[in-house]
Amino acid sequence: MTETTNHLDALREASEASMLEAVEIIAKLADLPLCPTEEPPRLPWNAIVEVHSVFQVRGEATDERHATALFDVLKREGDLKPLTVWRCGQGVILIDGHHRLHAYRRFQGRTRIAEGVPVVWFKGSLDDAIEAAAEANTEVKLPLNTQQRMSFGWRLVIMDRYSKKETAKMAGISERTVANMRGVRKTLEESGIDRDDLPVSWWQASRDARHMDKSKDRLDYEEFKHEQAQKWADAMAKTFSTRLARSPEIAALALDIYLGGKAAEVARLLLIECGDPLRDQIEDEWLQDEPPF
Repeated sequence: MTETTNHLDALREASEASMLEAVEIIAKLADLPLCPTEEPPRLPWNAIVEVHSVFQVRGEATDERHATALFDVLKREGDLKPLTVWRCGQGVILIDGHHRLHAYRRFQGRTRIAEGVPVVWFKGSLDDAIEAAAEANTEVKLPLNTQQRMSFGWRLVIMDRYSKKETAKMAGISERTVANMRGVRKTLEESGIDRDDLPVSWWQASRDARHMDKSKDRLDYEEFKHEQAQKWADAMAKTFSTRLARSPEIAALALDIYLGGKAAEVARLLLIECGDPLRDQIEDEWLQDEPPF
């Protein structure tokens, strides 16, 4: 068995392992000399290893509608945007483009064409590669929803490889939320749960922690407020796309109709949230007391 085969077998083992075990396997391979060093513009799809637990930011499930849409584009146009891959030892790991790879696998499985998949090569360390996977998903393509952002942030907290600020930026969540996640991790670990056995889902982890520590029953109001606001914003984006932003006057009229007597209160709060020059005056007049939880 060749060394290349050994590396591929190790990466495929990582793809089936738990997140922390996968990180450990990849870190060991990443420390080895890069050989071969060639970076061909196309690779066979089965030479690219997916390690969902580490690099698939939105979770392991494939959005079949998105994958099917990409498959249709592939049939019409012949190629999709190149996948981002990373050389790890003598193997290759997918950093960004999981749905595109899914489409190529489906397409080439039907057509039996062995042209390979277009790729671009990422250079950097394991930590850089994880960060690149996160940054790739900040682009407007198939946006992360609130649950995916929170779960990815929680996975980064479990890895414990990034600062609070870095984790917040990569996952698209607040530093306050990261601090809360670190508190939950501490609660679970102090209960006797090994880090490798921590729940991958943030919602499950936070629920488990609240059962263990009653002081966590009341979420911080600011965190609760931002989480709820993001969920509502996701729902609005799904319904209206960019129409509200493109037509602010119509959006304002629609909100006035919808909010009724609460429209003025919402308008004042919106001015404060947006950093309007009248913010200090409005805060003094309108927000003297912290809103109740």
